Amino acid sequence: MRKTRISMLLLCIAGAAAMLAPVCMRVREAAAAQRKSTVPSPHWIDGGCKICHEGDGAAHRAIAPEAVDDLCLKCHDGAKAAAEFHPVHRKFEETASIAKPNGWPVVNGLLACATCHDIRYPCDPKKNPAALNRNFLRDYSLRRTQGQPFCQNCHIEKAYRKINPHEMLLDRAAPVHAQPQAASGPATQPATLPADAMVLAGGREIIEEKCLFCHTKPLDRNALKRTEKSFLKTDQATLCRDCHPRHKDPMMQSHLGLALKPEMLALMYVREQMGLAGAPSATILDQVAKAGLRPKMMVAAAGNTVVCSTCHNPHQNGVFPATSDLDYRSMRYNRQQKLVSPVHEQVWCRQCHSM
Repeated sequence: MRKTRISMLLLCIAGAAAMLAPVCMRVREAAAAQRKSTVPSPHWIDGGCKICHEGDGAAHRAIAPEAVDDLCLKCHDGAKAAAEFHPVHRKFEETASIAKPNGWPVVNGLLACATCHDIRYPCDPKKNPAALNRNFLRDYSLRRTQGQPFCQNCHIEKAYRKINPHEMLLDRAAPVHAQPQAASGPATQPATLPADAMVLAGGREIIEEKCLFCHTKPLDRNALKRTEKSFLKTDQATLCRDCHPRHKDPMMQSHLGLALKPEMLALMYVREQMGLAGAPSATILDQVAKAGLRPKMMVAAAGNTVVCSTCHNPHQNGVFPATSDLDYRSMRYNRQQKLVSPVHEQVWCRQCHSM
């Protein structure tokens, strides 16, 4: 991994930006469908106290503050229940970029689950309906009426600058259809590369810290096929919604979480093989469906449900080999020097729909 000043600066900015993502931490029902719990939830239900508390009869013993996080993480591990994107057990103190809201608890000076989440709020569902604050965030109603992102309770907006985690390459060559580079354009290639820099054909250097924005470790950039091991920090819906809370979806109910029928999976498979030219016959689609063939590049999640990456490839063109399934629909610069996904026009609907 690069150890240059540029890489360290990017790492700091990326970590800060991940926490400041301008979203009120509300997860839509479509996103929630991507991470259903496999264990009973103690929240918003009568009798849920006994799931977390020990005790006899109506008397439930209090949980020591030091034990709360471990109790939460027994379920919220990303498998049994949704994992929390924000880290805990970090020193929580006021700095030039961090504020400490009054009354928000810490444990031995460290950030804890209960710092941001009022764990007693859902204990009275009649008084506190889940629809008003499903994630039982502190001061959430007040912040919502003021139109302020929840993250800004602690993270001071002016102390952070925006970062685009999709810009993954320092590119010596001009991007496709590029005009003279503007100040806000893609990052430029330094005059001299460090000896340990990962360089691709054409002098393009990968910024590995950008990979760690979403992944727990860098991936194999020589991969030509999907391995189903993406090492994401949490589920896709949470990662993407943090920065894209206002995703424009042509469907009112959102594509996320929808189950793809065999006939649609068959059409997607055929489109990957032959492109959008012409329309496959009903006979071909029926044969593909009966054979159980599935798309290899527009991949659905478990249960053949739609996730963000089914349509959108979050990686910049050039991170993976051009012949790799992982480069399909990769992001490219347009004439305005903006890195964009090609999946933004109606023609892309034909990848899955007969029209």
